[in-house]
Amino acid sequence: MISKRTVIITNLRNSPIRNIVIFLSIIMFVVVLLILIGIVGIFASVFFGALGILFLAKSKIKRFLGKKPHSTLKAKSDSDFIELKKDNFKICK
Repeated sequence: MISKRTVIITNLRNSPIRNIVIFLSIIMFVVVLLILIGIVGIFASVFFGALGILFLAKSKIKRFLGKKPHSTLKAKSDSDFIELKKDNFKICK
């Protein structure tokens, strides 16, 4: 004799409710995955944005802290830099 429990399990295996539950669980998994990817993306964009701003403003931050940024002429001291400027000015005349 077949018990009621066996009949219920057999009915659930072939019922459309089981397919709906599987479909909804897959959708929920995808939605949670997308939300997690979005949160990680927001944190990454904030981090790299701050890093980019710091990289662009590096010379201004050094000036604010009292450090001189590297000059492109690579003068050894301020007097050399002034002499180079004077020489360039004489050449341009």
